[in-house]
Amino acid sequence: TLVLASERSVALAAQSVGERDPVEQAAAEGLTLQRAPGTATGWKCVYTNGKRFAVSVYDGGTKRLRHLGNFATAEQAALCYARHAAAKQSDSRHAAEAKQTAEEVVVDAVVEE
Repeated sequence: TLVLASERSVALAAQSVGERDPVEQAAAEGLTLQRAPGTATGWKCVYTNGKRFAVSVYDGGTKRLRHLGNFATAEQAALCYARHAAAKQSDSRHAAEAKQTAEEVVVDAVVEE
């Protein structure tokens, strides 16, 4: 089964809840928690869900909101989103590299003929 990096980030976020301060954890992972001034929680893609905080993102492939999880604090939810965003960026970068590599193979094949 193919597991996308973004799915791994959600699993990591669930594992790390309560282990370390989310702001410190983000810094340790080289991530930045993305603030969203003017929102109820102050964090991008984080909203209140009763007494907890939830993260949802728009999935362009399915054209639906994708729920990433519920967390005890807004900062934990923001860390989940930061991991998701970083994984998505990494997935896009790898896809671009793979496409470039495939194009280079075609060019090399033409040159060899």
